Amino acid sequence: MVTPVQNASLAVTNLTAGYGALEVLRGLDLQIFPGEIVGLVGPNGAGKSTLLKVLVGELQAATGEVVLGPAKDRPPCLRIAQEPDLPPYLSLLELVSLGLRAWNQDKNPADSARDLLRAWGLESKADRPLRLASPGEVRRTLFALVEGIRPRLLLLDEALSALDPAVLLRAKELLDDLSREGSATIIVTHDMGLAEHLPQKVMLLHHGAIQDSWSHDEIQEARTSGTSLLDLFLKATT
Repeated sequence: MVTPVQNASLAVTNLTAGYGALEVLRGLDLQIFPGEIVGLVGPNGAGKSTLLKVLVGELQAATGEVVLGPAKDRPPCLRIAQEPDLPPYLSLLELVSLGLRAWNQDKNPADSARDLLRAWGLESKADRPLRLASPGEVRRTLFALVEGIRPRLLLLDEALSALDPAVLLRAKELLDDLSREGSATIIVTHDMGLAEHLPQKVMLLHHGAIQDSWSHDEIQEARTSGTSLLDLFLKATT
């Protein structure tokens, strides 16, 4: 068990959670600090998505404590889920406008939302209903919302996978901007290439708890000796 640090963006202590009789997370401890971009990797079924569901209140923990750092005038936490459950008849513009109105008290949310969608290459599709948007368009829309409301803790559940290179580069630039502002990000991914390069630190979730972690420098040092993050992952999980 860890003792939460006062200035942590997120402190999780002795967290146990699951689905009925199925216990997925078992005494998990985790701390994320302002400005950190953290990769979260683990085998299928390890509990990565379950952890994010607990953090946003979608799933109730059986035991443990979750403490979010102060958010001041920003949203404390926002998740882009692997399969976002969004109102299907809202347009891309309406979704972003509602988010801006809720969190920024924007006097002209539609204008601001249109500007954000334009920046993500969606201006011509702003009035398209979400039910007719492609998965990539939905993700870009949600990143446009992130850029507008700038949450203090951003949770990305496979949200960077299957993006074209230009969009991925823009998403990385956004995460770097948020990091400089003190926002923290958790990136759940199975893409070891992405996890090797984008996060500042990678944590391994296995058997219901954080079993190991590697800093970006440690990962790059291992690469110079011919050991990839995939090698470290396989050694720790097999």
